[in-house]
Amino acid sequence: GGNVLSSLQITSLLKVMGAKKVFSKADDDVQAKFLLRNGADQIIYPELEVATSIAVSESSDNIFDCIRLTNDYSIYELQPLKRWLGKSLRELNFRAKYNMTVIAAIKDGSVRPNLHPDYVFSEEEHLLVLGRSEDVHKILKYPAAAPEGTRPAKKESRHFLNAVRFWQTEGSPRRFCAGETP
Repeated sequence: GGNVLSSLQITSLLKVMGAKKVFSKADDDVQAKFLLRNGADQIIYPELEVATSIAVSESSDNIFDCIRLTNDYSIYELQPLKRWLGKSLRELNFRAKYNMTVIAAIKDGSVRPNLHPDYVFSEEEHLLVLGRSEDVHKILKYPAAAPEGTRPAKKESRHFLNAVRFWQTEGSPRRFCAGETP
């Protein structure tokens, strides 16, 4: 949590006790640097990750959740767009046209992975897609970093989303692995 000394001690003790991989939580890059030098294999920023997920889902009517994998790629839970309904993955040429991969469909709480190319989208489902943020935002018809007031607002959270984007700019907290320089 907020006690950096405790985090450093725990990280060091876990390594001394033979832990193969140690994940340490940091609030900023300075803490990350110390934790990595003290034996952490990977640094996580849970508050940033949760804030990003909430901001993404609350700033779009079509995005319900987001799991960030890297700085560029995420898994999104999307509602199929109206222009996709009644059409198959093959018919839409989905991967080539949208530069994303549908990894599953969710309907009535049931997850259906590995969709066949002839799978037809329906209104009652959500899709799990893997893609770059800019590609997801492009298909939803607004730029990833649109100026205030130029994209459809789901709720008042677009200010929050802009704050998270500002925090994720160069030099801000992000995931680090051992061997990388914060």
